[in-house]
Amino acid sequence: MERNDVVMILTDIEQSNFGEMDIKNCDGDLIEAGFDSMNIINYILMIEERFGFEFDDDDLVLDNFRSIEKIADYVLLKVEQ
Repeated sequence: MERNDVVMILTDIEQSNFGEMDIKNCDGDLIEAGFDSMNIINYILMIEERFGFEFDDDDLVLDNFRSIEKIADYVLLKVEQ
């Protein structure tokens, strides 16, 4: 899977479920866009379901979920394992 594919899927999940947040680009800060802790938890669950893996507990830190780009990097690591 290519990085751009992952970014597109993550963006689609975000827009379909949290579209009112209006992330302008992949480097946009999700927290600044209005994501709160419940949005992030729901987003994580959707990502896990879509890509078929679970986030490691040690990686569930806010900085890893600040942008779609950071999340895409993590997803690529997990799906390539």
